Amino acid sequence: MQLGFVVVRGRSMEPTYVDGDVVLVAWGASPRVGRCHVVRLPDGDDGPRPLAIKRVTRRERLADGASGWWVERDNPRAVSYTHLTLQTICSVEI
Repeated sequence: MQLGFVVVRGRSMEPTYVDGDVVLVAWGASPRVGRCHVVRLPDGDDGPRPLAIKRVTRRERLADGASGWWVERDNPRAVSYTHLTLQTICSVEI
């Protein structure tokens, strides 16, 4: 496991994290429900999205047997995201 830093951009995780906060992360750590993680969101209509910090809310088994995770933002006024596969969760804050 490797430690690193990410800089928060945007308002989706307010009030937990605000734009400009620097967060220490452990790359490759296992996802944990209730914790904030750095995740790779699904590509949008205009292409790939940057990494994002989101809160893991639950784990779910898909019909094909794969495992997935639901992530959410802390700010209720921001855009919500839904399901991510295990491979898209990159790290966990420490």
